Amino acid sequence: MRLGSVKKESAFEAAVAMIGRYIRENKLGEGMRLPPETELAEQLGVSRNIVREALQHYRTLGIITSAPKTGASIAKLLPENPYGNYLPFLESAQEAVLPELVELRYAIETGAARFMIAGVTLERLAKLEALAAELDRTAENDRRLELDSEFHAELLRLPGNSLFDGLIPLVVDFFRKLRPEPRTELSRERAGREHNAILAALRNKDADELQRLLGRHIENYLSETDGATLDTPNKRKQSC
Repeated sequence: MRLGSVKKESAFEAAVAMIGRYIRENKLGEGMRLPPETELAEQLGVSRNIVREALQHYRTLGIITSAPKTGASIAKLLPENPYGNYLPFLESAQEAVLPELVELRYAIETGAARFMIAGVTLERLAKLEALAAELDRTAENDRRLELDSEFHAELLRLPGNSLFDGLIPLVVDFFRKLRPEPRTELSRERAGREHNAILAALRNKDADELQRLLGRHIENYLSETDGATLDTPNKRKQSC
């Protein structure tokens, strides 16, 4: 495939679109190189500055990377952290964003239960058990936050779905940043019991129980941090 020339009045947008089309139609994968900037500029009929801006668009998305003398190449076609550049802005608007983030986390974790069951292995289960055991032994709050985040991140990695993986920085790490861990001993004991129940459901390959436990775990966490409750679809149905 060759790149067609673009209209001058929309050079940047068209260059972005044509480079994206080039990547897709030539089925470029990780590590494969794009043409040099001079060649891209000539084929597109635009300046090298426009080409650099268009390539920067894909660098920002994490799709391409550049190195001296080798030029631009494909880094990843699926984002590792699609919301990464937006997190500082989301944090500044957390009062509006947080309720939606809570619903998103609830939907992702409970909705992924069957895929977690399908993806669990003895090795992955052992890693989760080690994280839960260390969490039970740890009193220092920052370390507990780190361990808890990693436990839930590992749960979302069980399905082996790269799109789930890309949401971990938002629905686990960023969520925890906005909502600190409950500090009472009772809350910590309850969290430990719930983690162990989640592990038991994984061992037993019980997707329905895992889904129920994950939902309850999030609801209990909300009530213990600030007394909030999650208006789940089941609750809405019951109130009608």
